Amino acid sequence: MNIQFHRVVSLLIASCLAVVGTTAVHAAPTPDIAAYQAAALYSARQNGDAMLVLKGNQIVFETYQNGYEASKPHVLASATKSFSCAIAVAAKMEGLLSFDEPASKTLTEWKADPLRSKITVRQILNFTDGLDPATDALQGASTPDKYQFVLTVPLVAPGTVFRYGPSHLAAFGAIMDRKLKADGRYTDVYDFIDQKVFQPIGLTVGEWRRDIVGHLIMPGGAFITAREWVKYGELIRDQGIWKGQTILDKTMLSECFIGSAVFPAYGLTFWLNNPMPISTIGLDDVFPHSNAAKQNGLFQIAPGGPKDLVMMAGAGDERQYVIPSLDLVIIRFGRAAKGWTDAEFLNLALGKKN
Repeated sequence: MNIQFHRVVSLLIASCLAVVGTTAVHAAPTPDIAAYQAAALYSARQNGDAMLVLKGNQIVFETYQNGYEASKPHVLASATKSFSCAIAVAAKMEGLLSFDEPASKTLTEWKADPLRSKITVRQILNFTDGLDPATDALQGASTPDKYQFVLTVPLVAPGTVFRYGPSHLAAFGAIMDRKLKADGRYTDVYDFIDQKVFQPIGLTVGEWRRDIVGHLIMPGGAFITAREWVKYGELIRDQGIWKGQTILDKTMLSECFIGSAVFPAYGLTFWLNNPMPISTIGLDDVFPHSNAAKQNGLFQIAPGGPKDLVMMAGAGDERQYVIPSLDLVIIRFGRAAKGWTDAEFLNLALGKKN
């Protein structure tokens, strides 16, 4: 990616720098800059920290707001979850798992349980495994071994309900941890994704936190700069191809963007631009203002927006939007604000009238 900057000199952008912060576009600015600037102003007013736009393989817009610095890794919160899609695909490519194998094949404690024995890896990744979210226990430091704790959380029948929360990827972390130890080629889950995905695309993570006993916190915990995170978005947008090299198998990766029958708005750790019931358990953790945007009891990330839009999302309104049909990746960093909505931000960024 070309990261040679020049300042935007238009009167519009110059007049906004005091509010938004330092703004830069890369070589060959596109006609969409005014739309990106409008979205950046909206973001800044909603406690925004950064916005970055990748068009093709070039960063065409980048701004850091409210005193935030480009070099400082930003908390991703639950947007960390979407790395698990890549972990699962890479593991499938290595023959370490299949999406539809029983989780109890690895989590042997579940084999004798009539409900837990029915849970599949796919259900864990699309959050329809029936596991209680266990948010308080798994997000705090009071649970030292999160991979062990998640094995006994309450559940309902697998495949019957979508419940957003950290328990699912704690279970996936436990599965991957055991598989990788048995395989012997990788020290842990981070080493696996680093070797299979991050190093090949030149992505550097600032920090990825672990629980007290050393397990990688899969549902959250990653800190990364916008310039680094956008590399992952580019890989996802380009169907697992990086500079002509297959990093993630296209067919396997495509399964990450298929919603479940129970909840069509969520694939394998990615949010999809499909309507979702406003009453969904855990929805307010990601879309705290969804009630204001509901229609007939349903909420959608971007009504009327690109149907192939997929999103990584975390608390604080951390966002990465991947839109293959527009050859776009858009990142937004921020801190939770009362008025933020994805629809308004995307309408501005894509030059649509609200």
